[in-house]
Amino acid sequence: MRAAALWLAVAVTGCTAIDATTRVERGPLLRTFDRKQVIEGGVRAEVTAKWPKLFVALRGHDLCRTQSVEEYAEEHTTERTSSAAGPALSTGIASTLAGLVMIAVAPALSGEPNREVIDAGGRYGPSVRTQVRGWSVVAFSVGVPALVVGAIAYLRQGVDTEVKKVEQVATQKEAVCNERDVDGPVLLMSDQRPTAEGKMVAGSAVEFDESQFATVGADRILFFGREVELDEASRKVLDAVSSCRQLALEQVAALGAISTGALMNRLERVRACRLARPDAMIEEGKALEKEVERRREVGDPGALPVGPNVTSFEEAVTSYSPRLKLSVGSPDLEKLDNLEDLVGQSAVIEGIVTEGLTPNIGVVQVGPRGLFLFLPTQKAWGGDYAVGTRVEVVAVVVGTQTLGERTLPLLRAVWMRPAFGG
Repeated sequence: MRAAALWLAVAVTGCTAIDATTRVERGPLLRTFDRKQVIEGGVRAEVTAKWPKLFVALRGHDLCRTQSVEEYAEEHTTERTSSAAGPALSTGIASTLAGLVMIAVAPALSGEPNREVIDAGGRYGPSVRTQVRGWSVVAFSVGVPALVVGAIAYLRQGVDTEVKKVEQVATQKEAVCNERDVDGPVLLMSDQRPTAEGKMVAGSAVEFDESQFATVGADRILFFGREVELDEASRKVLDAVSSCRQLALEQVAALGAISTGALMNRLERVRACRLARPDAMIEEGKALEKEVERRREVGDPGALPVGPNVTSFEEAVTSYSPRLKLSVGSPDLEKLDNLEDLVGQSAVIEGIVTEGLTPNIGVVQVGPRGLFLFLPTQKAWGGDYAVGTRVEVVAVVVGTQTLGERTLPLLRAVWMRPAFGG
């Protein structure tokens, strides 16, 4: 009986969990102020060329940030309740009162043993007075703990309100500040491979010679291992010197003997190189343009213009109205076996960049087929398409291109973007 009472008390005591609910309410606006921060910025490079030299002037800077901050009063109201408080108090009060009644009436009850019951030792059963006192102990064992538990749970209930100040950034502006000269190791990079390391010549200017460029040129500049920022003009100069270097290393056959794709590729490089070597490219540029014009006149579809200039993927689709779709599982992939029938047609390509052979030619893999993709240097694609990037391209079929031991279909890109937006 006492064991049962103990277990019951433990069970009642365990039902004292407090449920807390916090409600947050925005109060009035206290004040508005500006917070100024200076954040570590980066390094910018201004690229200029005086053939055969390339000069990179480095300038470090910070970002000065100004935040407009609004400060509010915020009330955090916490309500604590206990579902066990009521039952525990009811049980405690009833059991305790029952115990007190039994203790009070016990003296008036008979103290004679119960002669109707006898155990093996010859002892009679307890008297009514003894039994009532025993039950009073049970009632107290249940009632007092329950009463204590209920009282504690009841006292722990309540509502607390705390007022805090909170801040919210309303607007934020950033501007370049603290510009300064910097010096250190500068590397030219191409396709994640170092191309050349320059030498400091004056202040923060670094000099490179065109003979240091690899055959693929350079497409980015690193300072202490971090890529520096280039504006559009500097990027064009870097592309120009890279194109000039590639032109210097190429062995040029007679213009009439090279493929239309190779002809267009070289013409694009010559046009890009004019920025660094305007005088040296005049004659070759004229000769290439004349050969392109001749092929147009004789009906060479690979030498036809690729169409109007566009500024977005959607505009390219509208302007060129591609009839071919080169994607995994597309039946149009089989048409590439008869490429001469497709020259001059527009296509939408969905594939993965697998190689960057030159700054102007990369390999896009479409299922089992590899495609050479010619990228005009004057285009601003709005991103760097590293190996593994899924891309969507609007392009025009030009013909075939042989690089090394591979001969693949060559398409001239009109616009390119990442496959999932852009």
